[in-house]
Amino acid sequence: MRTVAADPDRLWPGARYGLGLISSPLSCGGVWWGHAGTVPGGHRALVAVGPGGRSVAVALNQLPDSLQAELDFQDLVDKSLCDSERTSA
Repeated sequence: MRTVAADPDRLWPGARYGLGLISSPLSCGGVWWGHAGTVPGGHRALVAVGPGGRSVAVALNQLPDSLQAELDFQDLVDKSLCDSERTSA
């Protein structure tokens, strides 16, 4: 789980990368660990585990095409792992 700062042109601000894992800070403290991938012209998928073992899997049917779309994607992951009001389905 040793990571280095990720290239900001390839991942989002604050992301760290190492041996296939991404670490990214959470608004509620701590970090999530996971792996993401994209298919050119296709989709993006992400699986992440936050503090306490809560997890989220997200798949988009297209790549975010703007900074706001990328921020919305990251916000969904953050809220899924931080919002204590949510229950798992």
